[in-house]
Amino acid sequence: MERETLVEALRPIRFPAEFAQLHLADALAAFAMGVALTLLIILMLRPMMARRASPVDVARRDMAALAERAPDERLLGLARMVQRLEVDGQIERPGWLDAALYRADTPVDFAALEASILAAVRTRRAAS
Repeated sequence: MERETLVEALRPIRFPAEFAQLHLADALAAFAMGVALTLLIILMLRPMMARRASPVDVARRDMAALAERAPDERLLGLARMVQRLEVDGQIERPGWLDAALYRADTPVDFAALEASILAAVRTRRAAS
């Protein structure tokens, strides 16, 4: 026999009539799949929809963490913050900062340095 005659001889597949009806279990399964798909989409979109901390809040958080450290570590951390802002041209490096980094006896005004960093971050935020 040829392929075409075999295909023509096949009868169409018939499902029982019960398969065509929607039962409670079918509706619950469809609902559960919809909920699962929705949760999956939400989990995938969550990182894109998350609120980001403002640069000022990040700077304040970093400064608060540095305030708990020893003075030399605090100075180094603040100097790194100044360096990041200096690259963008938002802040001028204070003249006493290099001396304070290399000489332990140099007086450091942490409040003034933190205020200038916060002002530079605010300026940076306003400019963008």
